[in-house]
Amino acid sequence: MQPDFAEAYARAAEQLTGPDPDARPAALRELAALAEADPELRLDVVAAVCGFLCDPAGADTGPAAELLAALARRHPAGDCAPGCADCLDVDLTGAVLTADTDFGGCRFGTAAFADAHFRGACSFAGARFSGEALFQRAVFERGARFTDVRFGAAAVFGRTRFRADADFSGARFEGLAWFGRGEETLSEDEEVWEQAETWRPVAWDEPGEHDPCWPLAVLDMDYQEWAEGGDGARFGGRASFAGARFADAAWFWKARFGGAADFGRAVFGGRVHLVQPAVDLTGARHTGRAVQAAGTAEAATAATEEREWPLGWTAVPPPTGAGLLLAEDPAAAPYARQLAHPDAEVRRTGLRLLGELGDARPDMRQRAADTVCAYLRSPLPSEPGARQAESAVRDDAQRLLADRTRPAAGDRFWSGLRLQLSGATLTDFDLSGCRLAYGDFTGTLFQGATSFAGAAFGTRPYDPGADFCLPGSTRGRAAFRGRADFTAAALARAWGLQRCLTGCVVTGIEVPEEGAIP
Repeated sequence: MQPDFAEAYARAAEQLTGPDPDARPAALRELAALAEADPELRLDVVAAVCGFLCDPAGADTGPAAELLAALARRHPAGDCAPGCADCLDVDLTGAVLTADTDFGGCRFGTAAFADAHFRGACSFAGARFSGEALFQRAVFERGARFTDVRFGAAAVFGRTRFRADADFSGARFEGLAWFGRGEETLSEDEEVWEQAETWRPVAWDEPGEHDPCWPLAVLDMDYQEWAEGGDGARFGGRASFAGARFADAAWFWKARFGGAADFGRAVFGGRVHLVQPAVDLTGARHTGRAVQAAGTAEAATAATEEREWPLGWTAVPPPTGAGLLLAEDPAAAPYARQLAHPDAEVRRTGLRLLGELGDARPDMRQRAADTVCAYLRSPLPSEPGARQAESAVRDDAQRLLADRTRPAAGDRFWSGLRLQLSGATLTDFDLSGCRLAYGDFTGTLFQGATSFAGAAFGTRPYDPGADFCLPGSTRGRAAFRGRADFTAAALARAWGLQRCLTGCVVTGIEVPEEGAIP
């Protein structure tokens, strides 16, 4: 770096982050000119712009984001591999982007957008990430476009919140596509623990929900399986992955879809967890490791471990060619994705059909219950009229789970069920007298009159019971708003329950003072 350039850079960087907003446009023009004149200054300019975007103090971030995007588009034509020197590494962890942002066509190396807050519409259409793309816990207030994006390594959207529509149509995920939990898994001696104390996630102020205080980082020994941990990505509007390609795992465990979820014509090549009833897999196919194992002794086991689809879908061999096609599952008939229908009465019919399916087919009971739980976990509609119609459907869904888990139901008693209701909002939830193997109520909001009176969880040896906080933690806790009855309840370990009951009118269990709760 030439001395005069270095001085000019230091002056412009100081003006960009200084208190005078009128000096910023000139500072950005100076930084852009310096990056053009001296390629060695490109990374320094990027660092200055990212530093400003991470602490804009309410300023308009549009011009700074435009400069960053322009720098990220300076890339030779053609593909590149991880570690490409021409791809731009950016660190916008915790950034606040106040204006509409267009990163379309940018070429990033490793890009960190963890805890970023996109307050305007945002587009990454046609962008390329040769390294990891880290969006965990980011919040998109308006539409988010990731159409035709290529993720060359892991794409991490753990606990990302899309408050409007999210479009990943045509995206290519060459590495892991992670839309599951949002906490980092770290070893005890990692230096990043010191940084974790400075992370400031966007406030959890979602309509009809409470803040469960999900953790930001945990020890790697805390979670033994991928399925453990806090909430997944939250889609408040429509989500499209139409025509997307997943070369590795497509992990949507605990993700929540508040609108239509289009995975039509998607291609899956690895492990899949995608069980939400809103998901449409028309024309999708799987052509990955488990399929390649066909004809071997472990093929059937591999297929079960690698793919979990929504009830009503199954993978079948195509008329010609390799791989498997996703098709409607006749074993689930007459249930045929009614819970994804926009009409509330059709959704209520779907719940009735799920109940009848489980009554007739004991082997389908857990899957039917998983489908009902996934429906209850979906975000509530934001419009008052839609929410009123939805409340009747959710009342039916809660009643189905309760009625089928009481021994008094006789032949309609579904024994040994596990309820996955993490992050759900439940109103007047009545599980009195029910018998269940497990209940995941981490992050759940109980409103109105809640009853666990006489309920029993963990009724068989080694059943885990019920969790109201993440095991071993006070994070991810449930909340009770109203009355709660735990008279004669047998909840096995009932992790974190007492911490969740403060401020609630409780009967049947002693709640210590706030300061006395361990």
